[in-house]
Amino acid sequence: MADFKLGDSENIADVSVIYKVSESLEKTYIFVVSEKLLNEYNLPLQKFVDFLQQKLCFEDPYYEVALELWCSNKSVKSDISLKDTNSEIDNVTEIKTDSQLIHLKNKKN
Repeated sequence: MADFKLGDSENIADVSVIYKVSESLEKTYIFVVSEKLLNEYNLPLQKFVDFLQQKLCFEDPYYEVALELWCSNKSVKSDISLKDTNSEIDNVTEIKTDSQLIHLKNKKN
């Protein structure tokens, strides 16, 4: 589990994955996915991480589920989901799990 600090408090939540989506230098959304949410979608963590990195093949049986989670997950600082914005998977800039920290180049900027 990755540690995620809740706002300006001293509270820490354990989450399976944290990822950032940047639309511009001024606009970055942070998303978290818990183990419980992954279980609800019946989606292995590594499959979702592969999806975020655009390494999950469209033909993979988990692709559609990963896409559904991607579209419906809400940012931690707003009630905006990515389906409500112009963000695309190309805008993922960072992925963090308990064992990985992955920095991705924003392909649109």
